[in-house]
Amino acid sequence: MKQKKVVIYTGPNCKFCKTEKAFFDKHGIKYVEFDISKEPDAKLKLLSMGVRQIPYTLIDDLAIRGFDEGVFEEEFGITH
Repeated sequence: MKQKKVVIYTGPNCKFCKTEKAFFDKHGIKYVEFDISKEPDAKLKLLSMGVRQIPYTLIDDLAIRGFDEGVFEEEFGITH
């Protein structure tokens, strides 16, 4: 199965960003991270799209605002 492209916009003091990255790491899901505190262009990109909440995640063309474990489990076929 083809690996989905995952991009996460995060910040250093965001507990949900840390939770999301830990979830992906636990399940072996590869992702590209943009820390908006270190990458001004990433922050400007989010603002230009009207996004004011992190984590902001793109899975292929699906955009997810905030950490939503149920959506991630569904997208990656993770069952308990």
